[in-house]
Amino acid sequence: MSKIIPLQVNKSKETLSKEQRAFNRFTKQIENLHKKIGKEEDRLEQLLALYQKEVYAHKQELTQQQILLVKKMDKIYQSFKYNKGQKQTVNEATLFSLDVIFSSLEDPDEELIAIFNRHSPHTFEEEMEMQTQDMLGEMEQMMSDMFGVDMDFSGMTKEDMESPEKMAEMEAKIKAQIEGRIQEEGSKKKTKKKTKRQLEKELEAQQEEKEKLRSLKSIYHALAKMLHPDTASSEADRLEKEELMKEVTEAYKTKDLPSLLRLEMKWLMAENDHLENLTDKQLKAYNQVLKEQIEELKQKLHSMCHHPRYESISSIILESLRSGKKEIKDMKVEYMEAVAECAIEVSRMKTRKALLEHCEILNEEVRLRSNPFDLFEAFMSAEEEEGEEWPFEDLPW
Repeated sequence: MSKIIPLQVNKSKETLSKEQRAFNRFTKQIENLHKKIGKEEDRLEQLLALYQKEVYAHKQELTQQQILLVKKMDKIYQSFKYNKGQKQTVNEATLFSLDVIFSSLEDPDEELIAIFNRHSPHTFEEEMEMQTQDMLGEMEQMMSDMFGVDMDFSGMTKEDMESPEKMAEMEAKIKAQIEGRIQEEGSKKKTKKKTKRQLEKELEAQQEEKEKLRSLKSIYHALAKMLHPDTASSEADRLEKEELMKEVTEAYKTKDLPSLLRLEMKWLMAENDHLENLTDKQLKAYNQVLKEQIEELKQKLHSMCHHPRYESISSIILESLRSGKKEIKDMKVEYMEAVAECAIEVSRMKTRKALLEHCEILNEEVRLRSNPFDLFEAFMSAEEEEGEEWPFEDLPW
Protein backbone atom coordinates (compact mmCIF):
# COMPACT_ATOMS: atom_id res chain seq x y z
CA MET A 1 0.00 0.00 0.00
CA SER A 2 1.22 3.53 -0.80
CA LYS A 3 2.22 5.63 2.17
CA ILE A 4 -0.49 8.12 3.10
CA ILE A 5 0.99 11.54 3.77
CA PRO A 6 -0.70 13.74 6.40
CA LEU A 7 -2.12 17.02 5.14
CA GLN A 8 0.60 19.67 4.86
CA VAL A 9 -1.38 22.87 4.54
CA ASN A 10 0.05 26.34 4.84
CA LYS A 11 -1.97 26.98 7.96
CA SER A 12 -1.40 26.62 11.68
CA LYS A 13 -2.77 23.50 13.37
CA GLU A 14 -5.52 25.56 14.97
CA THR A 15 -6.90 26.64 11.56
CA LEU A 16 -7.28 23.10 10.17
CA SER A 17 -10.90 22.08 9.69
CA LYS A 18 -12.47 19.20 11.60
CA GLU A 19 -12.23 16.89 8.56
CA GLN A 20 -8.60 17.86 7.92
CA ARG A 21 -7.66 17.07 11.52
CA ALA A 22 -9.53 13.76 11.28
CA PHE A 23 -7.71 12.93 8.04
CA ASN A 24 -4.33 13.52 9.68
CA ARG A 25 -5.35 11.49 12.75
CA PHE A 26 -6.60 8.55 10.70
CA THR A 27 -3.55 8.47 8.43
CA LYS A 28 -1.31 8.45 11.50
CA GLN A 29 -3.29 5.55 12.99
CA ILE A 30 -2.95 3.62 9.73
CA GLU A 31 0.79 4.23 9.65
CA ASN A 32 1.14 3.00 13.25
CA LEU A 33 -1.02 -0.06 12.57
CA HIS A 34 1.10 -1.00 9.55
CA LYS A 35 4.19 -0.74 11.75
CA LYS A 36 2.61 -2.93 14.44
CA ILE A 37 1.53 -5.51 11.86
CA GLY A 38 5.02 -5.53 10.38
CA LYS A 39 6.60 -6.05 13.81
CA GLU A 40 4.09 -8.76 14.72
CA GLU A 41 4.63 -10.57 11.43
CA ASP A 42 8.40 -10.37 11.95
CA ARG A 43 8.06 -11.79 15.48
CA LEU A 44 5.86 -14.67 14.35
CA GLU A 45 8.02 -15.49 11.33
CA GLN A 46 11.19 -15.52 13.45
CA LEU A 47 9.59 -17.85 16.01
CA LEU A 48 8.23 -20.11 13.26
CA ALA A 49 11.59 -20.26 11.47
CA LEU A 50 13.40 -21.07 14.72
CA TYR A 51 10.82 -23.74 15.58
CA GLN A 52 11.19 -25.37 12.17
CA LYS A 53 14.96 -25.28 12.45
CA GLU A 54 15.35 -26.43 16.07
CA VAL A 55 12.24 -28.45 16.94
CA TYR A 56 10.35 -29.77 13.92
CA ALA A 57 12.79 -32.56 13.00
CA HIS A 58 12.89 -33.82 16.62
CA LYS A 59 9.09 -33.75 16.80
CA GLN A 60 8.89 -35.82 13.61
CA GLU A 61 11.49 -38.22 14.99
CA LEU A 62 9.44 -38.62 18.17
CA THR A 63 6.32 -39.40 16.12
CA GLN A 64 8.22 -42.11 14.23
CA GLN A 65 9.44 -43.62 17.53
CA GLN A 66 5.88 -43.54 18.88
CA ILE A 67 4.66 -45.33 15.74
CA LEU A 68 7.31 -48.04 16.20
CA LEU A 69 6.33 -48.39 19.83
CA VAL A 70 2.58 -48.71 19.24
CA LYS A 71 3.16 -51.22 16.45
CA LYS A 72 5.33 -53.36 18.75
CA MET A 73 2.71 -53.04 21.49
CA ASP A 74 0.03 -54.33 19.12
CA LYS A 75 2.24 -57.18 17.88
CA ILE A 76 2.84 -58.38 21.44
CA TYR A 77 -0.86 -57.93 22.24
CA GLN A 78 -1.78 -60.29 19.40
CA SER A 79 0.83 -62.86 20.45
CA PHE A 80 -0.54 -63.60 23.94
CA LYS A 81 -3.80 -64.12 25.80
CA TYR A 82 -5.19 -61.59 28.30
CA ASN A 83 -8.02 -61.41 30.77
CA LYS A 84 -10.78 -58.79 30.49
CA GLY A 85 -9.03 -56.26 32.75
CA GLN A 86 -5.70 -56.61 30.96
CA LYS A 87 -7.38 -56.16 27.58
CA GLN A 88 -8.99 -52.95 28.78
CA THR A 89 -5.62 -51.70 30.09
CA VAL A 90 -3.89 -52.36 26.77
CA ASN A 91 -6.76 -50.95 24.73
CA GLU A 92 -6.82 -47.67 26.69
CA ALA A 93 -3.05 -47.19 26.46
CA THR A 94 -2.97 -48.07 22.76
CA LEU A 95 -5.79 -45.68 21.89
CA PHE A 96 -4.17 -42.88 23.88
CA SER A 97 -0.86 -43.52 22.06
CA LEU A 98 -2.64 -43.48 18.70
CA ASP A 99 -4.42 -40.24 19.61
CA VAL A 100 -1.02 -38.62 20.24
CA ILE A 101 0.30 -39.98 16.93
CA PHE A 102 -2.75 -38.95 14.90
CA SER A 103 -2.43 -35.38 16.19
CA SER A 104 0.90 -35.20 14.32
CA LEU A 105 -0.11 -37.19 11.22
CA GLU A 106 -2.41 -35.89 8.50
CA ASP A 107 -2.77 -39.29 6.80
CA PRO A 108 -2.18 -42.36 9.03
CA ASP A 109 -1.23 -45.56 7.19
CA GLU A 110 -3.43 -48.64 6.91
CA GLU A 111 -1.50 -50.50 9.62
CA LEU A 112 -2.17 -47.78 12.20
CA ILE A 113 -5.85 -47.65 11.22
CA ALA A 114 -6.05 -51.45 11.61
CA ILE A 115 -4.50 -51.18 15.09
CA PHE A 116 -7.06 -48.52 16.00
CA ASN A 117 -9.92 -50.72 14.79
CA ARG A 118 -8.58 -53.65 16.82
CA HIS A 119 -8.51 -51.74 20.11
CA SER A 120 -11.49 -49.38 19.74
CA PRO A 121 -15.23 -50.15 20.02
CA HIS A 122 -15.64 -47.96 16.91
CA THR A 123 -13.91 -48.13 13.54
CA PHE A 124 -11.53 -45.35 12.54
CA GLU A 125 -14.05 -44.03 10.00
CA GLU A 126 -16.83 -44.02 12.61
CA GLU A 127 -14.59 -42.18 15.08
CA MET A 128 -13.70 -39.51 12.49
CA GLU A 129 -17.39 -39.05 11.69
CA MET A 130 -18.28 -38.70 15.40
CA GLN A 131 -15.54 -36.09 15.85
CA THR A 132 -16.83 -34.22 12.80
CA GLN A 133 -20.39 -34.22 14.17
CA ASP A 134 -19.15 -33.05 17.58
CA MET A 135 -17.33 -30.17 15.91
CA LEU A 136 -20.39 -29.27 13.87
CA GLY A 137 -22.48 -29.34 17.05
CA GLU A 138 -20.05 -26.89 18.67
CA MET A 139 -20.34 -24.65 15.61
CA GLU A 140 -24.14 -24.70 15.88
CA GLN A 141 -23.92 -23.73 19.54
CA MET A 142 -21.44 -20.94 18.76
CA MET A 143 -23.74 -19.54 16.04
CA SER A 144 -26.61 -19.58 18.50
CA ASP A 145 -24.63 -17.95 21.33
CA MET A 146 -22.90 -15.29 19.22
CA PHE A 147 -25.53 -14.38 16.63
CA GLY A 148 -28.79 -15.86 17.92
CA VAL A 149 -29.31 -17.95 14.77
CA ASP A 150 -30.27 -21.62 14.57
CA MET A 151 -28.13 -23.57 12.10
CA ASP A 152 -28.42 -27.26 11.27
CA PHE A 153 -25.11 -28.83 10.15
CA SER A 154 -26.12 -32.39 10.98
CA GLY A 155 -26.12 -33.48 7.33
CA MET A 156 -22.53 -32.40 6.70
CA THR A 157 -19.65 -34.87 6.47
CA LYS A 158 -15.88 -34.64 6.88
CA GLU A 159 -15.58 -34.48 3.08
CA ASP A 160 -18.03 -31.56 3.02
CA MET A 161 -15.89 -29.64 5.52
CA GLU A 162 -12.84 -30.15 3.31
CA SER A 163 -14.71 -28.95 0.21
CA PRO A 164 -14.32 -25.19 -0.58
CA GLU A 165 -17.66 -25.25 -2.42
CA LYS A 166 -19.55 -26.78 0.52
CA MET A 167 -17.90 -24.43 3.01
CA ALA A 168 -18.81 -21.44 0.82
CA GLU A 169 -22.39 -22.71 0.71
CA MET A 170 -22.42 -23.05 4.51
CA GLU A 171 -21.03 -19.52 4.94
CA ALA A 172 -23.76 -18.18 2.63
CA LYS A 173 -26.44 -19.86 4.77
CA ILE A 174 -24.95 -18.42 7.95
CA LYS A 175 -24.78 -14.96 6.41
CA ALA A 176 -28.39 -15.21 5.22
CA GLN A 177 -29.55 -16.27 8.69
CA ILE A 178 -27.69 -13.39 10.36
CA GLU A 179 -28.99 -10.84 7.86
CA GLY A 180 -32.51 -12.21 8.29
CA ARG A 181 -32.28 -11.79 12.06
CA ILE A 182 -30.96 -8.24 11.68
CA GLN A 183 -33.83 -7.37 9.33
CA GLU A 184 -36.32 -8.92 11.74
CA GLU A 185 -34.94 -6.86 14.63
CA GLY A 186 -34.95 -3.79 12.39
CA SER A 187 -38.62 -4.29 11.47
CA LYS A 188 -39.49 -4.53 15.16
CA LYS A 189 -37.77 -1.22 15.80
CA LYS A 190 -39.65 0.38 12.90
CA THR A 191 -42.96 -0.18 14.68
CA LYS A 192 -41.90 2.34 17.30
CA LYS A 193 -42.51 6.03 16.60
CA LYS A 194 -39.25 7.72 15.62
CA THR A 195 -38.01 10.87 17.27
CA LYS A 196 -37.32 14.04 15.33
CA ARG A 197 -33.58 13.45 15.75
CA GLN A 198 -33.85 9.90 14.38
CA LEU A 199 -35.76 11.13 11.34
CA GLU A 200 -33.13 13.82 10.73
CA LYS A 201 -30.36 11.20 10.91
CA GLU A 202 -32.19 8.95 8.44
CA LEU A 203 -32.63 11.85 6.01
CA GLU A 204 -28.98 12.77 6.38
CA ALA A 205 -27.95 9.14 5.69
CA GLN A 206 -30.17 9.03 2.57
CA GLN A 207 -28.64 12.26 1.28
CA GLU A 208 -25.15 10.91 1.89
CA GLU A 209 -26.01 7.75 -0.06
CA LYS A 210 -27.30 9.83 -2.98
CA GLU A 211 -24.11 11.89 -2.86
CA LYS A 212 -22.03 8.73 -2.97
CA LEU A 213 -23.85 7.49 -6.06
CA ARG A 214 -23.34 10.85 -7.78
CA SER A 215 -19.68 10.79 -6.77
CA LEU A 216 -19.14 7.37 -8.33
CA LYS A 217 -19.28 8.66 -11.90
CA SER A 218 -17.39 11.89 -11.23
CA ILE A 219 -14.52 10.06 -9.45
CA TYR A 220 -14.28 7.55 -12.28
CA HIS A 221 -14.03 10.27 -14.94
CA ALA A 222 -11.50 12.24 -12.89
CA LEU A 223 -9.30 9.16 -12.43
CA ALA A 224 -9.65 8.17 -16.10
CA LYS A 225 -8.41 11.64 -17.05
CA MET A 226 -5.47 11.58 -14.58
CA LEU A 227 -4.48 8.06 -15.59
CA HIS A 228 -4.65 8.56 -19.35
CA PRO A 229 -1.51 7.13 -21.05
CA ASP A 230 -0.81 10.48 -22.74
CA THR A 231 -0.09 11.99 -19.30
CA ALA A 232 2.68 9.48 -18.56
CA SER A 233 6.16 10.89 -18.11
CA SER A 234 7.96 7.60 -18.76
CA GLU A 235 7.37 3.99 -19.81
CA ALA A 236 7.34 2.87 -16.17
CA ASP A 237 4.81 5.61 -15.35
CA ARG A 238 2.61 4.49 -18.27
CA LEU A 239 2.63 0.86 -17.12
CA GLU A 240 1.77 1.90 -13.56
CA LYS A 241 -1.16 3.99 -14.79
CA GLU A 242 -2.43 1.16 -16.98
CA GLU A 243 -2.50 -1.26 -14.04
CA LEU A 244 -4.21 1.28 -11.80
CA MET A 245 -6.77 2.05 -14.51
CA LYS A 246 -7.72 -1.65 -14.70
CA GLU A 247 -8.55 -1.56 -10.98
CA VAL A 248 -10.49 1.69 -11.43
CA THR A 249 -12.58 0.24 -14.27
CA GLU A 250 -13.38 -2.89 -12.28
CA ALA A 251 -14.41 -0.85 -9.21
CA TYR A 252 -16.64 1.37 -11.38
CA LYS A 253 -18.31 -1.62 -13.06
CA THR A 254 -19.20 -3.13 -9.66
CA LYS A 255 -20.22 0.29 -8.23
CA ASP A 256 -17.61 -0.13 -5.51
CA LEU A 257 -17.28 3.44 -4.23
CA PRO A 258 -14.92 2.65 -1.29
CA SER A 259 -12.45 1.00 -3.69
CA LEU A 260 -12.67 3.97 -6.07
CA LEU A 261 -11.97 6.31 -3.19
CA ARG A 262 -8.99 4.21 -2.12
CA LEU A 263 -7.61 4.25 -5.66
CA GLU A 264 -8.13 8.01 -5.89
CA MET A 265 -6.32 8.50 -2.58
CA LYS A 266 -3.54 6.17 -3.69
CA TRP A 267 -2.94 8.41 -6.68
CA LEU A 268 -3.35 11.69 -4.84
CA MET A 269 -0.94 10.67 -2.07
CA ALA A 270 1.89 10.98 -4.58
CA GLU A 271 0.66 14.50 -5.37
CA ASN A 272 0.49 16.02 -1.90
CA ASP A 273 -0.17 19.52 -3.29
CA HIS A 274 -3.69 18.42 -4.19
CA LEU A 275 -4.53 17.34 -0.65
CA GLU A 276 -4.73 20.79 0.90
CA ASN A 277 -7.19 21.84 -1.79
CA LEU A 278 -9.67 19.07 -1.04
CA THR A 279 -13.02 20.24 0.27
CA ASP A 280 -14.39 19.03 3.60
CA LYS A 281 -17.04 17.15 1.62
CA GLN A 282 -14.34 15.21 -0.24
CA LEU A 283 -12.33 14.67 2.94
CA LYS A 284 -15.39 13.33 4.72
CA ALA A 285 -15.70 10.62 2.09
CA TYR A 286 -12.00 9.82 2.37
CA ASN A 287 -12.17 9.75 6.16
CA GLN A 288 -14.93 7.16 6.02
CA VAL A 289 -12.71 4.95 3.86
CA LEU A 290 -9.79 5.51 6.23
CA LYS A 291 -11.93 4.52 9.24
CA GLU A 292 -12.93 1.31 7.48
CA GLN A 293 -9.29 0.61 6.69
CA ILE A 294 -8.34 1.18 10.34
CA GLU A 295 -10.90 -1.42 11.45
CA GLU A 296 -9.64 -3.88 8.84
CA LEU A 297 -6.04 -3.39 10.01
CA LYS A 298 -7.03 -3.81 13.67
CA GLN A 299 -8.82 -7.05 12.77
CA LYS A 300 -5.79 -8.25 10.83
CA LEU A 301 -3.48 -7.48 13.76
CA HIS A 302 -5.79 -9.28 16.18
CA SER A 303 -6.20 -12.36 13.97
CA MET A 304 -2.54 -12.87 13.02
CA CYS A 305 -1.88 -15.17 15.99
CA HIS A 306 -4.79 -17.38 14.94
CA HIS A 307 -3.56 -17.95 11.39
CA PRO A 308 -3.16 -21.68 10.55
CA ARG A 309 0.40 -20.95 9.43
CA TYR A 310 1.40 -20.50 13.08
CA GLU A 311 -0.47 -23.48 14.52
CA SER A 312 2.79 -25.31 15.29
CA ILE A 313 3.89 -22.51 17.63
CA SER A 314 0.47 -21.94 19.20
CA SER A 315 1.80 -22.81 22.68
CA ILE A 316 4.19 -19.83 22.57
CA ILE A 317 2.26 -17.57 20.20
CA LEU A 318 1.73 -14.83 22.82
CA GLU A 319 5.30 -14.86 24.12
CA SER A 320 7.70 -12.03 23.38
CA LEU A 321 10.38 -12.78 20.81
CA ARG A 322 13.00 -13.24 23.52
CA SER A 323 10.80 -15.48 25.69
CA GLY A 324 9.59 -17.42 22.67
CA LYS A 325 13.12 -18.19 21.57
CA LYS A 326 13.94 -19.48 25.05
CA GLU A 327 10.78 -21.63 25.04
CA ILE A 328 11.77 -23.12 21.69
CA LYS A 329 15.23 -24.02 22.97
CA ASP A 330 13.63 -25.71 25.99
CA MET A 331 11.16 -27.44 23.67
CA LYS A 332 14.05 -28.82 21.61
CA VAL A 333 15.68 -30.33 24.68
CA GLU A 334 12.36 -31.84 25.81
CA TYR A 335 11.76 -33.45 22.42
CA MET A 336 15.30 -34.83 22.28
CA GLU A 337 14.87 -36.36 25.74
CA ALA A 338 11.44 -37.73 24.79
CA VAL A 339 12.89 -39.32 21.64
CA ALA A 340 15.61 -41.03 23.69
CA GLU A 341 13.10 -42.24 26.31
CA CYS A 342 10.69 -43.51 23.66
CA ALA A 343 13.53 -45.35 21.91
CA ILE A 344 14.31 -47.13 25.20
CA GLU A 345 10.65 -48.17 25.50
CA VAL A 346 10.74 -49.47 21.91
CA SER A 347 13.85 -51.55 22.67
CA ARG A 348 12.37 -53.10 25.83
CA MET A 349 8.91 -53.76 24.34
CA LYS A 350 9.52 -57.49 23.79
CA THR A 351 7.40 -59.32 26.33
CA ARG A 352 3.86 -59.49 27.60
CA LYS A 353 5.06 -58.24 30.98
CA ALA A 354 6.77 -55.20 29.42
CA LEU A 355 3.58 -54.37 27.53
CA LEU A 356 1.34 -54.52 30.60
CA GLU A 357 3.77 -52.50 32.74
CA HIS A 358 4.05 -49.81 30.09
CA CYS A 359 0.29 -49.62 29.63
CA GLU A 360 -0.43 -49.46 33.38
CA ILE A 361 2.03 -46.60 33.91
CA LEU A 362 0.74 -44.70 30.87
CA ASN A 363 -2.90 -45.07 31.88
CA GLU A 364 -2.13 -43.90 35.43
CA GLU A 365 -0.43 -40.80 34.10
CA VAL A 366 -3.40 -40.04 31.84
CA ARG A 367 -5.80 -40.50 34.74
CA LEU A 368 -3.81 -38.21 37.02
CA ARG A 369 -3.48 -35.52 34.37
CA SER A 370 -7.23 -35.56 33.78
CA ASN A 371 -7.90 -35.16 37.53
CA PRO A 372 -5.74 -32.45 39.16
CA PHE A 373 -6.88 -33.45 42.67
CA ASP A 374 -5.55 -36.99 42.19
CA LEU A 375 -2.35 -35.54 40.78
CA PHE A 376 -1.89 -33.30 43.83
CA GLU A 377 -2.61 -36.22 46.18
CA ALA A 378 -0.02 -38.42 44.41
CA PHE A 379 2.52 -35.61 44.60
CA MET A 380 1.95 -35.07 48.33
CA SER A 381 2.19 -38.81 49.03
CA ALA A 382 5.52 -38.96 47.23
CA GLU A 383 6.78 -35.96 49.24
CA GLU A 384 5.78 -37.51 52.57
CA GLU A 385 7.63 -40.77 51.97
CA GLU A 386 11.33 -40.21 52.55
CA GLY A 387 13.44 -41.03 49.53
CA GLU A 388 10.38 -41.57 47.34
CA GLU A 389 10.71 -40.01 43.89
CA TRP A 390 7.92 -38.52 41.80
CA PRO A 391 6.50 -41.73 40.24
CA PHE A 392 5.82 -40.45 36.73
CA GLU A 393 8.96 -38.45 36.03
CA ASP A 394 10.50 -40.61 33.31
CA LEU A 395 7.62 -41.58 31.05
CA PRO A 396 8.43 -42.07 27.35
CA TRP A 397 6.59 -38.86 26.32
